[in-house]
Amino acid sequence: LCIFHVVNYALFWFGLSGEPWATWLTDFPSLWDGFPHTLMTGRLKLLYLSQLSFYIHMVMVAVIQRTTKERRTVATQHLATLAIILLCYVANYSHLGVVLSLINDAVEAFLNMAKLLVCTTFETVKAI
Repeated sequence: LCIFHVVNYALFWFGLSGEPWATWLTDFPSLWDGFPHTLMTGRLKLLYLSQLSFYIHMVMVAVIQRTTKERRTVATQHLATLAIILLCYVANYSHLGVVLSLINDAVEAFLNMAKLLVCTTFETVKAI
């Protein structure tokens, strides 16, 4: 999962590099330029498809995996993320959906890394 998030984050920056509205970091109101965003570039569609496919997969994994303490929490989190991505796509908030996905992927990469470190046997790493 950590590798997916790193690769997907790089894919996001590649996809954003060709977008004229990608100045959202310095000029947040530029996200709304040209709203509704009914036309999407191929790169933006690729970003949405990768996000949708990943979260559909993660919902299915969370549903069929063995019972763990956080099964319901993880399934709910992935369903909520999937709903946000779909709603942004359907309502033509595609630029906002990309920004939300960027923030979510950055947080999930650290969350998955923390889960991985908790599963290790190194006591000093667990203490951090």
